[in-house]
Formats: sequence, C-alpha cells, structure tokens
Amino acid sequence: MKLKKTTLILCILFLINSCKESKIDGYNLINDGVHLKLYSFEDNVKTYQKGDFIKATFFVYDEDTVKYLNYKYIPFLPTTKSFDNIFTLLNVGDSAELLVSKLIFDDNSFGFSSKEFNADWVKINVKIEDFLNEKEYDNFLKQKDNELLEQLILKSYLSTEDKIEKVDNIYYVKLKETSNNTIKNADIIDIRYTGGFISGVVFDTTFSKEPFELVYGTPNQVIEGLDRVLKVLKNGEKAKIIIPSQFAFGDKGSSTGIVPPYSTVIYNLEIINIK
Repeated sequence: MKLKKTTLILCILFLINSCKESKIDGYNLINDGVHLKLYSFEDNVKTYQKGDFIKATFFVYDEDTVKYLNYKYIPFLPTTKSFDNIFTLLNVGDSAELLVSKLIFDDNSFGFSSKEFNADWVKINVKIEDFLNEKEYDNFLKQKDNELLEQLILKSYLSTEDKIEKVDNIYYVKLKETSNNTIKNADIIDIRYTGGFISGVVFDTTFSKEPFELVYGTPNQVIEGLDRVLKVLKNGEKAKIIIPSQFAFGDKGSSTGIVPPYSTVIYNLEIINIK
C-alpha cells in the first residue's frame, strides 16, 4: 500500500514539476490557464480506476464569494477536454484548490458559463468523496430518485397545510396552544402520540396505552425529528409534526420493516405532563 501511495505522490509531483512555474504564489501551473494547490493528500487505498465516476464536494468562487456549493455532488465522468481529469490523480479524501482561467472554464463539464463570473480566474475548492464504478453509480442514482420522490410528495403535502412552522428542518403545526412552561433539558415528559404516513395510514399509537415517558435531552429515546420539535412545545400543547425521512427512519426504514425507506412520517403528539 505504501508503494502504491508513493507512486501516486510521485505522479502528481512529476505532473507539477514538469510544468511551467506559476506566477501565482502558492500554486503550481498544471497547464496553460490551470493552477493547482494541494491541501491534503490522504493515505487512502481507494484510487481512481479508468471508467470510474467521481463523487466530489465543490466550492466554486467568483472572486471571494461562493457562487456554487456542491454543484457536482452528482458523480461525473472526467473528460479529456476538461481540466477535471486532474481529479483522477487524487485519492478519496484528498482536497485541492484550482485557479482556472475564464477562457479554460468555458470548455468544461460544469454546465455554466464564465460570463456569470466577474473575476478573470475562477477558484474551485474540491474534496474527493468517492470513486464509483458503474454498479455503484447506478445504486447512487436509485437512491437519489427515492430522495427526489420523497421531496416532491412532501412539498405537495405541505402546500395543503396552514400555519406551518419550522424548527431545525422539521415542520410542525400547533393544534392546541397553552401559556404553560416550555420543555427544558432533563425534564421528564409524558407524551401521547400517533405515528403515520402522509397517506394517513397509522403505524404506531400510544393513545390506547399509558403515556410514553422520556427524559428530554437523553439520546435515542425518540427519533431525531421528534426530539428537535419537543423544545418548542409547552405542557398541555398538541401538535402535528411532519418529519422527513433523514430525521426519522432514513434510507433503510425502521428495524421492524413497518416504515419503508425514504418515508416522511407524521406524528400527532400531545404533551401530557412535564415533571
């Protein structure tokens, strides 16, 4: 592994040293109009293989202002025409900064024009997140399709609700309000709730049982989305809480299989008592 790592470092050093000296301090001139600065070179065994899709985090700057963030989060194939083939020399976890001439920037796979930028140079900070083979890429797209479908269904549902409020990316509607005390860390809370889907199907309820007791602030007692909203509720209040899957049962669903992956869930909740 060390030999492979050393070889990769030497390849980049050769690429850098074989090019002209950059007139921009701290950068190396890779080719005309493209300057490179390496920030970190991780000791990661996963390297680019021919045909891989590159999954990376990008910050694209116009002068000192971030113009695009994570623009190419969707994995892409590097092209021979574009400067993005430089990324194939990096490992997963590596990060670098590129200064790209506006003239070069127009001939790339980013999908927008240098005319949108004021500066003569476009600055791009990149971190390589992963290299995906064709099968891994297909699985990634299926996951993204599921996420998009959930977002569309959630957006449609929210458009039918009035008086929606939002806290920490969780939506809620207060069905009953009081002037009682709000919930504080370490409070012992008794709640009743019904959990269901946007379709109206119920998958869990405590209304026919004893109230559910929890200590607010203690991890893993309720799903994250409920925990985020409890802090804005008061003793005796009722609320409808609409929780996207990433704050509920995620991309795997519930351990029982009752809640499928990528399912927005809705809880009708009542604060019975705060001790």
